Amino acid sequence: CYFEPFVGAEKLSRYPDQQPQKLVDALCRLYDVSSRNMAVTRGADEAIDCLIRAFCTPFQDNVIICPPTFAMYEHSANIHGIEVKEVPLTESFGLDTNQVKTVQDKGTKIIFVCSPNNPTGNLMDVEDILVLCKSLQDMALIVVDETYIDYAKTRATILPHLQNNPNLVVLRTLSKSHAA
Repeated sequence: CYFEPFVGAEKLSRYPDQQPQKLVDALCRLYDVSSRNMAVTRGADEAIDCLIRAFCTPFQDNVIICPPTFAMYEHSANIHGIEVKEVPLTESFGLDTNQVKTVQDKGTKIIFVCSPNNPTGNLMDVEDILVLCKSLQDMALIVVDETYIDYAKTRATILPHLQNNPNLVVLRTLSKSHAA
């Protein structure tokens, strides 16, 4: 959409593109994903906020978080009137998939999984995440926040599983490992 403030002016865009094609293409190459699986936001916090606004109805739906974990999931949910259900991590800081499935109900729209977890730093088991994806396939998004994946000893990313799990969302950010 171009704005022409006077006759003869052309190619003057009032606002930058929401999804700049060169940036999308570069990120797709960096992460080896298809552009149909890519949305650019201004950091993971905005992505969290956008997901909650897009998939949750205020005062009706809920999200599940697994504390101790990144505070922004709860913060964004609270701002938008979304109930937050908690399923604590296990004693070894892993996902309690059985408890997540027990707590989940028809109002659960998003389950946030931070891997590597913030603040504990451990990676979540990919198989546990895939169990959630399969068992909640037609019910909820499984949002895996891989903000700190570049700092993990093994980069066991969930990205290769995007194609086979339509309810899987992976968050990445350039602000941690690529910031100057």
